[in-house]
Amino acid sequence: MRSCLLLISPLLMLAGCDPACENEISHDLPSPDGRHRVVVFSRDCGATTGSNTQATILPVGGQLAEEGGNVFSIDGQDSARISWTQDGRLAVVIAGDAAIYKKEDSVAGVGIDYFR
Repeated sequence: MRSCLLLISPLLMLAGCDPACENEISHDLPSPDGRHRVVVFSRDCGATTGSNTQATILPVGGQLAEEGGNVFSIDGQDSARISWTQDGRLAVVIAGDAAIYKKEDSVAGVGIDYFR
């Protein structure tokens, strides 16, 4: 029993050191046909990360999970502008100086066009 506790204790301590990330939503835009929505948010994972802007496409009624975006992830706060150009198509304008960490061309059947 004592040896089990010796093995488990360090694992519990390490689990407590894992930084929790939080998403703060800045925009939530439903698609024209009402089937999808795009959620734009800032993701904060503690002092070791800088400000960023991310986006996720969800079905209407879906909840934003505490994870990174499935559309894009870029450097800086409010570094992108997003709009639906038609059903199933998004336009994303990224600030010229923002570093791009992730950029998908399509998510959940929605095409995505990027501009600088």
